[in-house]
Amino acid sequence: MATKSPRQHHSQWPNVSASTQLPNASGATIQDSALEVGDICFSIAEGVLYVCTDATLGAAVWVDPGAASGGGGAPLTSVSLGGWYTYTQAATPLEEQLGNDSFDGALVGVLPIVFKASVTNSWQLTGIGETCRIRLYDMGPAAGPPAAPRLVSELTFTANGPASAEQALTVVTAAPGANQILNTDRMYEARIIHDSSTTGDVTFVGSVVLEIPSPSTVLETVKSELWAPPETPHAADDEFDSDTLDAAWSCHNLTDGVAGSFSVGTVDAYDTTFNSGNAVRVNPNPVTRRSWLLMQPPNLATKRFAIYKPHTFPTNLLVVARMRFSKRLGAIAEDGNVGIAFWTANGGVPEEASSFELYVNEPEANECEAEYRYYTAGGVASGITVTTNVSNEGQALEYLALHKIGTTYHAWVGTAGGNWIYMTAFTEAFAIDLVGIIVGNNEAASPGVKVHGIDFIRFYETANFLF
Repeated sequence: MATKSPRQHHSQWPNVSASTQLPNASGATIQDSALEVGDICFSIAEGVLYVCTDATLGAAVWVDPGAASGGGGAPLTSVSLGGWYTYTQAATPLEEQLGNDSFDGALVGVLPIVFKASVTNSWQLTGIGETCRIRLYDMGPAAGPPAAPRLVSELTFTANGPASAEQALTVVTAAPGANQILNTDRMYEARIIHDSSTTGDVTFVGSVVLEIPSPSTVLETVKSELWAPPETPHAADDEFDSDTLDAAWSCHNLTDGVAGSFSVGTVDAYDTTFNSGNAVRVNPNPVTRRSWLLMQPPNLATKRFAIYKPHTFPTNLLVVARMRFSKRLGAIAEDGNVGIAFWTANGGVPEEASSFELYVNEPEANECEAEYRYYTAGGVASGITVTTNVSNEGQALEYLALHKIGTTYHAWVGTAGGNWIYMTAFTEAFAIDLVGIIVGNNEAASPGVKVHGIDFIRFYETANFLF
């Protein structure tokens, strides 16, 4: 599924209340075929970031990397493969063993693993290409029998004196290549050798380890990101990590005031003929963009669609969403935009009157901006506020936030790097009771009708901004 990471394919699932609710575990509420070996999920009750080692529906296996051990049974933050060893160059360089230990790649899943060594070289001569090499070998299954050594990674040291080096390793399920290890319990061995050096040259090896950060460190890194799921989600939150769109969402043609619908699984970025009707194409949680809802409204000039659901608005409510859009260079103004909105229901459906809209990809004269505005009770667009041009690219703008504090409605837009731009605020005593997404297309030229997306929409009942 889906951590809300910047990567297109994600691997962190939303936090669960207890380990019994880890995805695909026996009896767990979440049963999803999108779960993969190596995915991670945080359990609030145990305070543990678990790693999936078997993704079978109804029988998934999750392990706690911090409970694993390497050698002596200590928490798995490093596995020692040697150290406090003095290597002296022979007349013919010989590869010497530094140490070995077992390591199970399945216990860490997607957590980063580092092959790391520290040495002190004492060269008699310099400038002749003298090199110390610390090598990591896979010696076969930990339970045996031994296999022909496979070179996994190599650290090189060419400077005289103390030095350290490291190389990141990744876990794979089969056919490991350079700097890759298998997701099974294997025996690993570290070795040292010199080349292009002088007989009698000495290297003191301080340490050689396989190292991973503690799960708590990884968790805190994830929690610090804007895209990270909250530890305690709001009941109205939608992470769009299901293969079906939540039934709470409805569609409406805002411009014409007629009911819309969803056409599921039909998004086509190269379709230039999608120019009629009131159906918005949607691809929920597609395999190419996990935990996103892709949306493609028809090209109907300046007509816009609401994807909405009812919501009881408290005195203070902050709604945050992460969006994506597509556009082409040289496009006309408003070639396609996407955003979030608050509406006042009329007969249970949204209308432009008495509403607030905040959206991105508002290109004017080949610029790309965010825009915030409200519609009066008479349906007149008012208070239009746009960000400063961020050039054609525009990818910097991806987070949108509408913040109701009493009867004042603030708007913010955020960048991928976590910076927030304050737009403005409007004070209106509207009886807001619908919330959702607003999408529109105004062009079908090459490559086709524009595709937009939303990663999540989250609700915070607070008078403070999250930053």
